[in-house]
Parts: sequence; C-alpha cells; structure tokens
Amino acid sequence: MQEPRRVRRAAGTRGVLDVLPDAVRMEAGRPMKGPDAAAVAADLVAVRAGESREVTGFLRGKTPYMHFTQGTLIVSSGRALWRPYFRRSRPHVEFGSDTLVTRLPLHDPQPTGSRRDRRLLKPGGLYTPLQCERAVGVLQLCVPTPDVPLMLAAFARGSSGQ
Repeated sequence: MQEPRRVRRAAGTRGVLDVLPDAVRMEAGRPMKGPDAAAVAADLVAVRAGESREVTGFLRGKTPYMHFTQGTLIVSSGRALWRPYFRRSRPHVEFGSDTLVTRLPLHDPQPTGSRRDRRLLKPGGLYTPLQCERAVGVLQLCVPTPDVPLMLAAFARGSSGQ
C-alpha cells in the first residue's frame, strides 16, 4: 500500500494542539472533550467512499513488536498501513482485505506485559484493544475509542469494494 502524502486525521486521533485545551479542562476537574458524532460518521462515510484517514495506534505482536509500540495507521476501505512513530527504521505492518479485525475483551490477555501494555488495556481508558487476524499471524492494536467504529467498518467483510 502506498502511503498518501497528506491524509486527514480521524475524529478520535488528536494532535498536541488539540489536547492542550483539554489539559486546561482537566485541571478544572472537567473531563476531556471527545469528538462529536457527526465527525465520527463523516469519517465512516469518507473511508467507505475510498478516502484514507490517519489513526493513532499502538501495535503488539511478534518480534520486533512484543510490547505495544506507538505508531500511525493509514486506514482506507479494506486495508491499512501501520508505521512506527519513533524508530522509523523498524518494519511497517500492512493489513490487507483478508484481515479480520475484532474487538477484544477489556482485560489484558498477557498480564505479564509492560506497564504501558497494562495502562493501554485498562477498562474505560482512552484506547480500545482490537485483534487483527492475518494470514501471517495475529496482532493486537489499541486505537482511540472514538476510532473503533472506523476500524471495524474499514475491515468489515464486503467493505473493500471487491
């Protein structure tokens, strides 16, 4: 999959400048403001129409990604490309139309994981774990909770236009 030059971020993926106002809200004891339902729905329509969206995500699987590693997913209908955020020399991971993406229960199947692994899989957290079954093996992704419908819709059987 070719990486597009400029891809819009998905509704649940936030940059530093997006989070700063929420830091002020949290200081005042108010919860973080999530994306509105219209923005999430617009992402679903755009991906089904063939556009791509950028989703932040943590990947865990086999070597070299034994623990959750931060990265970016470029998601379009029936496929995605994950690339590490730090250490760009590490391999990219491609998810094709044969990938089955399912939501995981909110508990860590590997309780011996690192502290980051346990924090990401905490129930009610900002991220939701997904399992990606590919022909070469099973990987886990943690994506922002508002972006879960986007991921599930992008990999729903029959959504790739084939």
